[in-house]
Amino acid sequence: MEAARQEWWTASGVRLRRVSSGGGRGNWLFVPGGPGLGCESLHGLVAAARVPGSAWLVDLPGDGSNRGLPAIPADPYAHWPGALTEAAQALDDVVMVGHSTGGMFLLSVPELAAHLTGLALISSTPRETPRTRESLQPCHAAGRPRCV
Repeated sequence: MEAARQEWWTASGVRLRRVSSGGGRGNWLFVPGGPGLGCESLHGLVAAARVPGSAWLVDLPGDGSNRGLPAIPADPYAHWPGALTEAAQALDDVVMVGHSTGGMFLLSVPELAAHLTGLALISSTPRETPRTRESLQPCHAAGRPRCV
């Protein structure tokens, strides 16, 4: 079932666009690869995934077409770890879906684990590094089996 389109920004300038809402719980936040690719690149993936609950497209501050707003700092990339965490805290039952480098970036922010119901990587090639190991351990330790 298609939801009424909803678009809003977090305090740090993350743009969230709800593009579908189906039966079930959960808020699926789709983070594109790039940087610079933009959430528009994920419309086909979201349509094919048909996730339960709501599907949201995420554009981090200064990424894709999310530029030129007062909340976006001069060096937006330096603020992305906090911005991702803020986006995860903005909704309930969040599953973050990272495509390509979007997935790699999710793995690099261990603070996300405390705020997620699940994590999915699509076409990402994670290398195990001390930082990626640290980011997954809190998720598994908290008994969240949906973190993959």
